[in-house]
Parts: sequence; C-alpha cells; structure tokens
Amino acid sequence: MVKRIFLRLLVNPIFLVIYGIVWYHLAKLCQYGNIRAHLLPLACCTVFFLLYFVEFIVLIFLYEKRSSTYKVNEFRVEETGLQFRQSETQWQKVSYQNIRQSDITKKRIFLYLPKHTLYQLELKGIAEEEKILLIKKLHARGTFRTLIWKKPVLILLIIVTVIGGLHVGKSATGLNGSLAWAIEKVKNQRTVELDEAHINIYRTGIEGILEDVRTKVELPEKLTLASSFNLHFLPDGTIDTLDTFLCGYDKHGKFVNSYLISYDRKKSDQITIYLNGTVTEHTYEKEKDLQPLVEAVSLVNLERQTAAWKQDVYGILYYGMREWYAGEEGLIRLKPDGTLQQLGAVDIPGGLIETYSISLFCPENESIAPIRFLYNGTR
Repeated sequence: MVKRIFLRLLVNPIFLVIYGIVWYHLAKLCQYGNIRAHLLPLACCTVFFLLYFVEFIVLIFLYEKRSSTYKVNEFRVEETGLQFRQSETQWQKVSYQNIRQSDITKKRIFLYLPKHTLYQLELKGIAEEEKILLIKKLHARGTFRTLIWKKPVLILLIIVTVIGGLHVGKSATGLNGSLAWAIEKVKNQRTVELDEAHINIYRTGIEGILEDVRTKVELPEKLTLASSFNLHFLPDGTIDTLDTFLCGYDKHGKFVNSYLISYDRKKSDQITIYLNGTVTEHTYEKEKDLQPLVEAVSLVNLERQTAAWKQDVYGILYYGMREWYAGEEGLIRLKPDGTLQQLGAVDIPGGLIETYSISLFCPENESIAPIRFLYNGTR
C-alpha cells in the first residue's frame, strides 16, 4: 500500500514540474554560483517537497487506519458494482460510482474509495474471465486515468534526473564550475585568523605567522621556497600583506606537500593556505631553505632599520641564496649573534658572495635603496 501511495504522488505532473525546476536551479547554481539568484526558487521548492512528504505520511496513516481490513480474496463482478465476501454468509457491495481511482498489478487490483479507503483485491484464484470483466468495468468508469500519466511522467523524471545529474557532475569536476571550486576549497583550502599576538612582526617575526598556520595545517620539519617570500608591514610593525609559496619535507628530505600562503589585512584577518598546489613533487633544495629567513628576522631590529625612511609601508623579500657582487649598495652581513657589518668591496674576496639574502625595502618608493642582510644561518 505504501508503495502504491508513493507511486501515485510521484507520477503527479505537478511534482514533475517542481522537480524539473529544482534541477534547473541546482545545475545553474553548481555551474555559475550566485546563490542569491537561486535561493528563493530552491527554498520554495523545498517547502513544496516538505509539504508533499507530510501529505505522504498523512495518507499512509489514514489508509492504514481505515483500510487495514479491506484485503479481499473473493469478489463478484456485477453490472453496477462489486460484491465482496466479508464472511461465510455476508457480502458487501461497492458501487462503481464510488470508486475514484484504481490500479492493477499482476497480483492485485487496488480500488481507492472516498474517505481514504483502499480495497486490495487479491487476484490469486480469481477466474480470468472475472478479472477481464472487472478491468473492462473499471476502464469504462475511467478509474484507470492515472495510468495515462504514470509511464510518461516516470520516463520524464528519469530524463530530468540524468540530464540534471550530468550537469551537476560536470560542474563538480575539472574546475568546470562553481561547485568544483567549492569542492576544491573544502579539500585544499584552510583559513586561520592571524592571532593578535602575532600580528606585529617586530615582536614575533616570521615564527608567529608559522605558529598560526600550524594550528590548521601540519607543517613538516623542513620548509623551502617554491617561489619567494614577500611580506609588507606598517611602520608600527603591523603585518599588512603576505604572499609565499612553500614546499614541505620530512626529516628524511622527502617531499610532503606544497603550501601557498596569503594574507591581506585590508580584505580579511584570515591567513589563507592552499594545499596540493601545482607543485606535486619536489626535491629538497638547501639554497631555498626558509629557516634562515625566520632566524634573520628575529635577529634584525626592523623598526630601527626602517626609522629613517619614514614611509607608509615596508617590505621583506626573500628568495633564499643569492649572488652579490662587490661594490653593490646596501649589503650588510648579519651574524648569528645579531651583529651587523656593512660590506664594502674589500670585504668580499673574489668580488662575489653567495649566501642567504633578506631584502628590506620600500614597496612604494623605489628611489630608496634596499638593505640586503646576508646571513649564513645556523643549520
């Protein structure tokens, strides 16, 4: 009985129309995003389906309550109605005019009467002539009208489902749609708030940023640059922007993952970390190790170094090891104890030096010569 009620509701043409509308808006949403344009139609359709489900439950309850005894194993087909055996001596008659709807399977005929009454006529043991006669009578009354809709609606439901599913599936793969980007974001994007205690580079340096990142991402022991490390900060030390692309390695030097890290104070207080980027396999390169940058920033008094420049924003740029020629401006050797030594031509034997280099510069004023801190690191 539950199956028949469900099928009757399912093949309703109104249900088909609402079902198609849902798939249409769902496919467009998955392809192009813009949830505001599709929220109202989808919300209305959701309410319709909820009410439809409530109707389904209510119908089951009513039919179960009122039709539990109407399973008929013996009946007679008459000119004006059906005679059902209730007991050895009693028969009950139901007029064809009271039959609102009927359906048939190989084993049963279902008769829907007023007040949610359902008769289930068991066909086992019924003569074929009696069965054919009953079907003709029901057809003559037009009670099989739902069969006109059933197959076409079921076919259309399948077609709508397949087409809608293909569109949604396409939008979910290969970054072909908004849904694919959303899945990519869930899989590979992490965000973490830059802690108030770590927002000032004068106080916590680069290590403070990495500490916040580690709350959401398990950074491996060794980190190297895949591109560069570019950080801008304000005169009071507040970190303004950060962009870097790192590769991580375990203690044996085996590649673990890549980490594209970005932060923009004007847009959000969140650091964004993208995992599993374009770098999928990489060999550890000591000359691009990140640790010398972390150490150097903790040793240099950035506030004192930038005080004379009097600019609105300052920057730190790091590529790892770089070559510098004797006589270039702004070369300063940074020793592990924090001591600074201005390097002239005589201080660079052979006229060329290659070491880890951290540039301190003014992003908005290229006329100010950058300071290059040359640092060998402690490991």
